[in-house]
Amino acid sequence: MSVAVKRARRSVIAVASVSIMTFVVGCLVVLSPATSANAADLSQFVPGNIIDDPVFYDGSAMTSPQIQSFLDQKIGTCQNGQCINILTASISSRAATYSSKTGNLICSAIQGGSMLVSELIYRVQTACGISAKVILVTLQKEQGLVTNKAPSSTKLDAAMGANCPDTAPCDPAYAGIGPQIVTGVAQLKTYRAAQFARQIGTYYIPYSTNSACLGTYLNIANYATAALYNYTPYQPNAASLAAGYGLGDACSTYGNRNFYNYFVDWFGTTRSLGVYGPIKDRYDLLGGAAGYLGKSTSGQICGLSRGGCYQVFEGGLIYLNPQSYAYDVANRMRAGWGPQAEWGWMGYPISGTNCGLTAGGCYQVFEGGTVFWSPATGSHSMSPKIGQKYGTLNAEWGPLGYPVSDVDCGLQGGGCGMNFQQGAIYTSPSGNTSYVAPRMLPGWTDRERGPLGYPISDTICGLANGGCYQTFDKGLIYWSPATGAAAIFGSIPAVYGTNDAEWGWLGYPTSSTRCGLAKGGCAQTFQGASLYWSPATGGYAVRPEVMPAWTPHGAEAGPLGYPTSAPPKGGTNLTYTQTFEGGVVTVTNGVGVLTSATDPWVTAKIASPQLGAALSDVRCGLSQGGCYQVFQHGSIYSSPGTGTFSVRSETIAVWTPHGAESGPLGYPTGNPSSTGSTYTQSFQGGVVTVTNGVAVLTSATDPWITAKIASPQLGAALSDVRCGLSQGGCYQVFQHGSIFSSPGTGTYSVRPEAIAVWAPLGAEWGQMGYPTSNPSSIGSTYTQTFQHGTLTVTSGVAHW
Repeated sequence: MSVAVKRARRSVIAVASVSIMTFVVGCLVVLSPATSANAADLSQFVPGNIIDDPVFYDGSAMTSPQIQSFLDQKIGTCQNGQCINILTASISSRAATYSSKTGNLICSAIQGGSMLVSELIYRVQTACGISAKVILVTLQKEQGLVTNKAPSSTKLDAAMGANCPDTAPCDPAYAGIGPQIVTGVAQLKTYRAAQFARQIGTYYIPYSTNSACLGTYLNIANYATAALYNYTPYQPNAASLAAGYGLGDACSTYGNRNFYNYFVDWFGTTRSLGVYGPIKDRYDLLGGAAGYLGKSTSGQICGLSRGGCYQVFEGGLIYLNPQSYAYDVANRMRAGWGPQAEWGWMGYPISGTNCGLTAGGCYQVFEGGTVFWSPATGSHSMSPKIGQKYGTLNAEWGPLGYPVSDVDCGLQGGGCGMNFQQGAIYTSPSGNTSYVAPRMLPGWTDRERGPLGYPISDTICGLANGGCYQTFDKGLIYWSPATGAAAIFGSIPAVYGTNDAEWGWLGYPTSSTRCGLAKGGCAQTFQGASLYWSPATGGYAVRPEVMPAWTPHGAEAGPLGYPTSAPPKGGTNLTYTQTFEGGVVTVTNGVGVLTSATDPWVTAKIASPQLGAALSDVRCGLSQGGCYQVFQHGSIYSSPGTGTFSVRSETIAVWTPHGAESGPLGYPTGNPSSTGSTYTQSFQGGVVTVTNGVAVLTSATDPWITAKIASPQLGAALSDVRCGLSQGGCYQVFQHGSIFSSPGTGTYSVRPEAIAVWAPLGAEWGQMGYPTSNPSSIGSTYTQTFQHGTLTVTSGVAHW
């Protein structure tokens, strides 16, 4: 039976050396784990790389005095005279041994004699090239001898477990501390020298002698780890590792776990700062310490994703991937590889760092993508699809230059995008990958999250006047030297196409499509005109000459709404009409005028173009539910009972002293009769006549106002209307006279010279009573009748 099989029982029993106290259970001796203050961190246990080769195969790891001192420290005072720190071992001299299979040296000659165990360990270490630390840990994990203060002869006879099969007693020919150490250490070396059983590579390693406990395939990274699995052919399961030095579950084994535990507790680490194995091969290929990597600054560190390892150097790292291939990663490339490195989507390097690119750049290929670096841009990761597109565009030598961002695959819908010195490449969720030239990017608002979505073509140039375009999921971008980049989407592209797109009279867009307008509409400006579209009207162009007649009324958001007919294509100084939802614009020799409208406010504005620009919005809350809007040279007034009409400034000056719409004249009942300086305008309670820009109230239905019209010399009112006079009469005082009224006589003005004669006679209370007419003339000579007589005024002097 091979030694590998003989070790099976030992690896299971070895758990006995892990409890907190010393006692005997059957044949299992249970010992305190170690005297170290710090327990090993088993989260760092790597089943495929338990210990580095330079540490394991170190023939000068400890001197004889160091071994003796270590044993004295661990054991202290021996209690039965058989402790290995004071025990003498006898061996015969041994000649050098070689593998009959490979011819490789196993152990050089060993001088025999009687000697302390510490000296024997030292000699075997030197002869076989197995570290004294490995020998001490094996003695402990097999029989607990390094910390045992009273070891039995049975334990000493099986000190290293050499030639002790699972199904029979140990071979007496190898019993004793001396033969056990020599035979056990030589066997550890034989595994490598003779290429015995498991070597570097992938092997199935079970968890236990019980096949039902299963196991896993391990990528065994070095000869030392292979030797341990040949010596103890089981790996610890999760329960074993979680237990520290304690017991796991029914499928737990402990031999290799305890080897790691004791080695780290006693000697600090199973890792070497030296360079060895495939990593050393790569290191040497790159010039070693004289190459760009420089000196190592760490040992080999394993336990990476899928069993990988790496080692840190001054200028970068070398990674050993799961296939046991080693590749360097320069420091400059690491940022692009990402914080997760081999654990992330990029995986392990599958090439070294390759430099010598344009502008001093470098690149490196990984399992999941590529990293590019340049002095100007740093290092950035690139996905395969984007990398393929990048390659078709001559990569860093082409129009894109180097990447300036890592690829981002967390975009809308699961797409990917990457920015370069000159443009971008995007992969859509459907897998389409396209190049977006830098000139197009300003038109791609919010990129893939915006209204266009992902690109579905590359940038295509050679259009009219040196232009370019690019198609996207939901629209296009057009660019020209004169206009720059602008997006066109929604229903606008179809209308643009019917007008021959960039080759037609519209030319290139000068702004991107704007949607979200009134009634769900969209609009866009072009070199030759603007396009407007709504669900109700479809899309039509609006030429520049129409804009001044349309936009002051709110354009599509105003009462005129969207265009409902198309203008002529091209040409200048045209004559045509264009209809809108709420009106018609007439263009004569290239000048547009709004000639009709369905909205009464706009109709009122058309009737009085002199009003000028609006100075306010429409404001309501007037008497009788009325509204108004102020313009530069007048206003528009409206009420449910009268309609909507303009009132020019000169008319307002006459109307407002009588209370405007709240007074007896009320609201206008028509627009001014002319757009010139001479016109009339009717109101609910009267008429204003304007002659050469001078307005006069010429008639009124209100008797008080009629009386005021008859005597313009009265001037401004000095009081409100006051009542309570004789026969239910009322009066109002003005600067130059008064107005008197009674139910039986009517309402008439009385001028001051008449009042001077009438008042002493008791006015309306006296013998003359109320006036029954206005003065017969507005000059200085006139007559005026009263209830009981007539007053004559001659040259300003009144008499009866």
